[in-house]
Amino acid sequence: MNTGVMGIRYFAHAVGQVLTSEAVADSLAVRRSRYPATLDLDKAFRSLQNFTGPRPGMPARPAFAMFEGAVTNTGCGYLPFERALGAREVQAIAADLATIDDEDVAADVRAHPVYRDPDDREVEYVLTYLRQAREFMSSLAANGQGMVYTIG
Repeated sequence: MNTGVMGIRYFAHAVGQVLTSEAVADSLAVRRSRYPATLDLDKAFRSLQNFTGPRPGMPARPAFAMFEGAVTNTGCGYLPFERALGAREVQAIAADLATIDDEDVAADVRAHPVYRDPDDREVEYVLTYLRQAREFMSSLAANGQGMVYTIG
């Protein structure tokens, strides 16, 4: 889906357990490191934030930890949001993503579209990236890895 909007996107990179604690401090080094596994959620992260985030009277889902955050606007653009998640957090997120029903996400995207797409293109766009996120996090969890992600 072409959102027609340039700008803020979501990228995640796998990191080894040792690197996770220092990943945010030097995220460029992580992106250039020997850990090639990456996840690009493009702009679908906004819908996944909405779905997994806190709702009135309900806490956020565990998976929200991988989507949480926003850029900091400045007078000359924005500063990216970066976060590192350790192996235990990745395992909890992977387990939660595995329980998310695609139809529930589809219904949520239809009820709260980010891009106001009149067709189901936005639904398919978000579901494609949700499936990639599931695979990515499942792989990291199986390998005992953490991750660092950037929204920016």
